[in-house]
Amino acid sequence: MESMDMSSQLDYDLMLENSGRVDRLMCSPIPKIASTEAADENDDASKNVFHLHQSLQAFEEDYLKECAKNRPAPGAKFNYAWALVKSQSRAHIKKGVTLLRGLSFDHYRPADCLYYCAVGYYRLDNLYESRRCLKQLLSFNEKYRPAISLMDILDDRIRREAATGLAVLGTIISTSAMVYVSLSKFQEA
Repeated sequence: MESMDMSSQLDYDLMLENSGRVDRLMCSPIPKIASTEAADENDDASKNVFHLHQSLQAFEEDYLKECAKNRPAPGAKFNYAWALVKSQSRAHIKKGVTLLRGLSFDHYRPADCLYYCAVGYYRLDNLYESRRCLKQLLSFNEKYRPAISLMDILDDRIRREAATGLAVLGTIISTSAMVYVSLSKFQEA
């Protein structure tokens, strides 16, 4: 099985993010397909999903071979973690984030590790941890465009969720006030 060239994948990810397609393609769950026959030749999304599944298997094999040698090479660990973060499985994403955090503490490609940790946390709906990773990355690499794009997406989503939370809280308070007024009028009668 052929391994994916990570530098071309990072370039592809940058292109997606600069085109505004990051939220749909990088941060949303990947739909499952059963086999190559299920991938329509004209359906790029299905091809990408199958390619990511193949990549995950290839990177897992490479990583396990490296683990058998005692300590896996950082490149094999990064490739495997990257593929895990791109998976549709929450367990895979969590495992990928854990591997990437370890690599970032070892100072292996810190910007890429922190960025993909942020993507993983975003996909797990842990927006605040995702934001923390991005802030850490931007503190030493303020021009890292994918991180800037993802930070904008995060800030928008956090604002929307905060507004929704305030609306729900306002509804609860007004409903409680109406119930209180109704009960107090009932007790007076």
